[in-house]
Amino acid sequence: MPLRRPLLGIALAAGAVTDSLAFTIAEWTCKLPADMREETDRILLEAAAAGASLDDLAALAACAIETWRARQALGKKAGPEDNRTEGQRFHDALQLAWASLPRG
Repeated sequence: MPLRRPLLGIALAAGAVTDSLAFTIAEWTCKLPADMREETDRILLEAAAAGASLDDLAALAACAIETWRARQALGKKAGPEDNRTEGQRFHDALQLAWASLPRG
């Protein structure tokens, strides 16, 4: 996995995540197109480091997959002046989803 998922490999080597969590994240994000996996891995790893629960991470991963599948409004251009790339819009949509998760 480290060669195909460098961020997960780095997090594993640093002891930032368990093998189980790294493989779970890889399983979730493998459903995304290759060009979206690394950024989603990064967001999930950052959320885990910030104390997100497994349920929170699962919700973020599900949101990423659903956003990609449905191309929901959060990931679309905000108007003609919106010059963000598709990847940037996707990242912004995931951050918004993370911020809107209930904290308990």
